Amino acid sequence: PGTVSGIEFALVETMISPRRCRVQYSSNNMLGPWHEAWNFSVDSPGGRKHFKNVHAYGYYSSQFCSAISEFCGGKLHAWQLLSPTGADRINLDELMAVYKRLQQQLQREGGSSPAAAQIATILAIDPRFIFRECDLKKKGQIEIGDLLADEPPRPTSVWWRLLILDNWGSTAGIAIGAPLKLLSTEYQDPKRRKVSFEGGAPESAPSSDKARRLFEPSAQTQPQDVPQARPELKYIRRMSLQHHMSMYDVQEVLAQFQRVDSDSSGKISRQEFVNLLVRLFEMKDISDLSESRQEHLWRMAAGPESAELDFEGFLQFYVMATRRLTASMGTRRSALRERIDPSLALLGQALQRHAGG
Repeated sequence: PGTVSGIEFALVETMISPRRCRVQYSSNNMLGPWHEAWNFSVDSPGGRKHFKNVHAYGYYSSQFCSAISEFCGGKLHAWQLLSPTGADRINLDELMAVYKRLQQQLQREGGSSPAAAQIATILAIDPRFIFRECDLKKKGQIEIGDLLADEPPRPTSVWWRLLILDNWGSTAGIAIGAPLKLLSTEYQDPKRRKVSFEGGAPESAPSSDKARRLFEPSAQTQPQDVPQARPELKYIRRMSLQHHMSMYDVQEVLAQFQRVDSDSSGKISRQEFVNLLVRLFEMKDISDLSESRQEHLWRMAAGPESAELDFEGFLQFYVMATRRLTASMGTRRSALRERIDPSLALLGQALQRHAGG
């Protein structure tokens, strides 16, 4: 089995030369069914005696992989953006939904920031072309590992054919000159090509340096004269996109989280969690929350068995709590400062009522 990536043949008389053509392959046998690998057109031959066409598999998906990995800060985080539920496959509607979220993020970013430029690069690539390139078997779903692979998926088969749809005007027939050559390019092992994660789709960021090196671009592969976005900035972008918040809001919540994280471990204890609530919701004192309410809120955020809570877990809790509370107040506020304005003193009271209920 092989992958045909180009075709070459001699041209004869202009009127009987091929015009529109398709290169097809069959996974089963020489009788089909046949699937299209790519199509091409032969320009009016004129005085030419030779024709050659080479196809670049994964042209759009490779651009998409590069752009979304750069925006998210790595392929692991790009996977989490494409599949928030942890699934390892995605359909066209789900891919279009990712594009819609990116468009909303672009509106929040404005038109001049580096993040806006990266999002615009992604949105310039038609998702239907991306999906078509990766959905080789026409199943209506593509593997995210294929979508984020260094080399996109390519059809591999024993049976290939050239289908000529029409010529340049002759009613007598269609002809090409010998020899007809099918060109192939050597690719690395397909098993190495696909991005995969031990045990299925990723659930959290890689913890070990080895795991991070698998999915983060190495310093040697990046031009030294191109300024790279700070890892924290990329993280904030991803969180803002994932939770439908502005980058400013995420950054402000993160700053408060880091202030109470006394050992800078990236995780907070139950007591630090309570201190963070006091800061964010402008309560007068920890005593405003009874011990039972503190326990209830901690279970909501971290679960009954957890002793620590990371920022992503807290942000998910924070978004859920503030959206419920602002909805109960009958108003929508986009800025974090407006949601925690101490002059209102509403969120703290509402949070206590919600915890007590």
